[in-house]
Amino acid sequence: MMESLAAKKTLMVQTGIVLLALVMGSLQLMPSVFLERAVRARGGEFLIAQMSHHGDTTIHYLPKAREVLDGHFPAVDVHVPENRTGLFLWVPGPQIIFGLFLWLFPDVNHAYMALGFVFTVIMFLLFYWMGRTLFNVRAGAILLGMVGVLTPAATHFTRAFSSPGLFMDLIGKNFIPAVRTPIHQLFLSRIEHPLITMWLYIIVFTLIYRFFVAPSSRRAFLLGIAVGLQLYFYVHFWIYANILIGLLFGYTYIFRRGEPLKPWLLLMGIIAVFAVPYATN
Repeated sequence: MMESLAAKKTLMVQTGIVLLALVMGSLQLMPSVFLERAVRARGGEFLIAQMSHHGDTTIHYLPKAREVLDGHFPAVDVHVPENRTGLFLWVPGPQIIFGLFLWLFPDVNHAYMALGFVFTVIMFLLFYWMGRTLFNVRAGAILLGMVGVLTPAATHFTRAFSSPGLFMDLIGKNFIPAVRTPIHQLFLSRIEHPLITMWLYIIVFTLIYRFFVAPSSRRAFLLGIAVGLQLYFYVHFWIYANILIGLLFGYTYIFRRGEPLKPWLLLMGIIAVFAVPYATN
């Protein structure tokens, strides 16, 4: 009887978390939907990506995704085709994801909106998972999820907490729905980063914590895959992750001498394997 009640309670909580995630996604989606309806009702042409607030998306990332949809992969410099840059600049992961949404939603505005909704839901759930891993307190995990997707804290963490004034400017005044900036212009609406890259960033750094607390071959395998994939989504995050792993390995080698190093070596080997295609591109 007690086990049945506990199972029902767990199911209710999990359902509530998923519903809350859908609400978070809707808060990102609905302003653009209402804006499109208003513009079209007045006979105007609606384009969600504007040079005024989505300049890099308009110039670079939307055209790259369109190139993938047209069968040109990986996309090179779409403005000067002769200037063929390597994957160091044009990482393929975000191109593939955005291209997939363009295939599902031929209207670029609807593809953009759907992308924002889906990845906001995913990132809320991942921030929640991170919070449960770090704090093991459900309320704190929910708060972390909301702060992670409803404010710029995730991408401005160090600046946001450097002074009370910056905290209010970056978080207090940008907390949806009490926000002064139009929601469709907020940080999470920016493609490719952070909308299509942040989810993997959250996974990697949560797995790093879990691996450091209790190293094992299984955790090394999962973390190695996540870090390896990160190289194909956002190079800077990959660099940060490897620096952190190196520092933690050094700490383990010096201060945890009785701990087996096999999981660490397995982790480094998997990361190296994933880097081979990138390095030889």
